[in-house]
Amino acid sequence: VQTCALPISRCFHFSLRHVYSGRLEDVPRTPPRARPPGSSFLEKVSPVILPCIDLMDSKVVQLVQGRDKALEGDAPLEMLKKFAAFPEIQVIDLDAAMGKGENSALVELLAGKARCRVGGGVRTPERATRLLEQGAYKVIVGTAAFTPVMKDIAAAVGPEKILIALDSKGGKIVVKGWQEATDLTAEDVIRQLEPLCSGFLCTYVDKEGMMRSEEHTSELQSH
Repeated sequence: VQTCALPISRCFHFSLRHVYSGRLEDVPRTPPRARPPGSSFLEKVSPVILPCIDLMDSKVVQLVQGRDKALEGDAPLEMLKKFAAFPEIQVIDLDAAMGKGENSALVELLAGKARCRVGGGVRTPERATRLLEQGAYKVIVGTAAFTPVMKDIAAAVGPEKILIALDSKGGKIVVKGWQEATDLTAEDVIRQLEPLCSGFLCTYVDKEGMMRSEEHTSELQSH
């Protein structure tokens, strides 16, 4: 993905394990500076940390590679207190992503108290609209981005309110809560999808939750 001429905002998405391992100390917590016109997208910029709250069965959890639950965190409001110094939080409804229900009440609670980008099961214009009405700052679209309904979602809420998740495992994009693999790579689709969103989240599922590197997720801004 980094061969694409789009600015990289250097957002490091820290998981629940990072919180309890004490690795959130001495990290920058302010948004990155805007990229000057004409500058290289590879130019070094200040990083920003985006804490992630993953919801499953009404609890804050950490999954390893999208499959096995490694641990449970504090209550959602307690997690918000831990993340109070950060400018934005990422909230993922894992149950919705996997088609096993929703955590709508918790999503609305979190989005009402902090600036949140919210994802998980955003596969229709109605779902995207509802999340924004619940207080989400932006919605994250994964599976639906690779279907015709993506244009309908963008038309309903506007590309500026959408981030597209390019989650990959073994170099191939995975969908439906990381449970199904496709034959696509991020490079195959990023130019086609760029007009439909304000940026991309590129997560390397192979590393997710394994504490091997902070940089398991990168963000590309398309506008």
